[in-house]
Amino acid sequence: MIDNILKIGKNIDAIPSIHGRSVFAQEVRRKFLSEQYDCVAVELPLSVAPYVNQGVDRLPYISCFVYKEEKSDNNIYIPIDPGDSIIEAIRLARQEKVDLWYIDAEIDDFKIEKLLLPDEYPIHKISLNKYYNALHPLLTAQKQTDQQKSREFKMASYLADLSKKYKKILYVCGMKHLAGVKEIFEIGLATLSDEPIDSNIEKKEGTLYNVEPSTIYFLQGELPFITNLFEKSRYRTDLSEFDQTDAIKELLVTARNDFLDEEDEFEKRMLSPQRLQTALTFMRNLCILNKRFTPDLYSIIIACKATCGSYFAAQVVETAKFYGYIDPTCNLPTLKMGINQIQYDDEDGPSTAINRLPGQPVDWKPIDLKKKPKKDKKDKWKYTWNPHGQCSWPPEDDKIESFNSHVREKAMRLLSDELAKTEKFTSSIKDGIDIRETLKNWHTGDIYVKEIPPSRGKIELVIFIFDQDNDLGKYPYRVTWYAEHNAESTLSFFGTEPFDNMIGPGIAKARYGGCALIFPPKPIADIWKNFKQNSRSTMAEHLVKENLKVTKEKHVAYVASSPPNLKMKNEARKRGKHLIYIPINSFSQQEINKLRTFHVLNGHEIRSYASDFIQDD
Repeated sequence: MIDNILKIGKNIDAIPSIHGRSVFAQEVRRKFLSEQYDCVAVELPLSVAPYVNQGVDRLPYISCFVYKEEKSDNNIYIPIDPGDSIIEAIRLARQEKVDLWYIDAEIDDFKIEKLLLPDEYPIHKISLNKYYNALHPLLTAQKQTDQQKSREFKMASYLADLSKKYKKILYVCGMKHLAGVKEIFEIGLATLSDEPIDSNIEKKEGTLYNVEPSTIYFLQGELPFITNLFEKSRYRTDLSEFDQTDAIKELLVTARNDFLDEEDEFEKRMLSPQRLQTALTFMRNLCILNKRFTPDLYSIIIACKATCGSYFAAQVVETAKFYGYIDPTCNLPTLKMGINQIQYDDEDGPSTAINRLPGQPVDWKPIDLKKKPKKDKKDKWKYTWNPHGQCSWPPEDDKIESFNSHVREKAMRLLSDELAKTEKFTSSIKDGIDIRETLKNWHTGDIYVKEIPPSRGKIELVIFIFDQDNDLGKYPYRVTWYAEHNAESTLSFFGTEPFDNMIGPGIAKARYGGCALIFPPKPIADIWKNFKQNSRSTMAEHLVKENLKVTKEKHVAYVASSPPNLKMKNEARKRGKHLIYIPINSFSQQEINKLRTFHVLNGHEIRSYASDFIQDD
């Protein structure tokens, strides 16, 4: 390892950086405040200095300087991003009244020199010196372009001139330029020192713009939310307090708080701290697959969508794009940013543009997200609802029927276990060795076998009590739905009011408090017609009682968090039925939460487009 690899000559400290990454801006600030510098030199041409200085003075408000190249007529823009190391160096120099020099070459046809570099997060742990040492062989092995050679020669020349005038210089440049500048400086120092800096270069013809807040994401190298946190951290005395991983955690917590503003207790349980921890674990695994230390926005969204649903993932996107410093009194013209594009207020379409401070290459990927509808839309959909037409959403029918079949099979196994007999082994092992009984009597040397008699009958009725709270106000929606075909059950249930949560035109969302499924389906009277709200029976008790009347099979599966109460048992005994209790926590809580949620459609024709509004989570 080279100890002085970030040193040029005797009096120049260099900070090589990846543009737009706050880690390097933090390194600039730490280095600047820990030493006494009388000069700061940055990798930008002198012709843009007046505009960039003006933009830096506006910080923390975001600006963008745009100019056209005379030779190629390309649009070139310089983002005034507080998370960029060069912008941070300029900002510190102007605030602390330190001499500032722009020393890059004037390029007539600027081209981006792409270079994909490893994640910069380890700098927090190993230092910038060790990080650059590890990258040095990769950087020096890259073939240099004529543009790169020209720029590095000019910067080395200027540094040679500055080194004679100042005692201590801080030089901030792109990661790939330091090795070339240092080599030229040290090998040709005597020759280069004869070329002074030309301070009379004519400034570029361009415009400094204020950036449209909704498009800041396309300008900054970091997520605007993280840049916002970094900007706040500048005012702390301890710079180590800002950390990218902590910023990602804060992003999720902030998105959760914003998302739950209009949601109920059920949604809060769905977005519990444990669920967010699962999302972070998912991100970590994606980072391992992508050979990164920190996740990009795409990985964050994929993890949130997989663990917390599409609505929450869309909220995370909105939160990630938030930048808190907006200037309401700005008199600069406004510019909209895009992917390598800019759009002026007075133009209909975007124009191609090149970033003069390009960061890491970005691979843009599409992802399908569904956003939570606004309240005014929900109200509009509610008013257009036809009360005479409603039906279910077939994919949810398939899920609950599949789960219903699984519960019936499990109930039959439990019933067989209840009827099983155990006896000592004599001449036949019958239905197998009873391991538990054999081990219990291990000291006697006897082997026990079990005999499972064939079960009689089948399970026709399955009752789910998802919530033991039978508050009538909490679950006002009490309905009996009939099967549309022979593969569906007859369903009776009590649930939340679906029209309080409209998610699309003719699409309402609710969740079960409890439900009963009869399969094969049979026509039954609406069990809720004779339910009295002031009766002593709870909705769960009424659901059990009325469905016990219509089933012909003796055995009934009862799935709940606690066994059936005495009233339910007496009703079953009265009708010659047997309730087989299955604890609801014997199933995945995530699966149960998905089954509890259902959608009511305002007619069969709604099914043709319902998938556009129902999130698949």
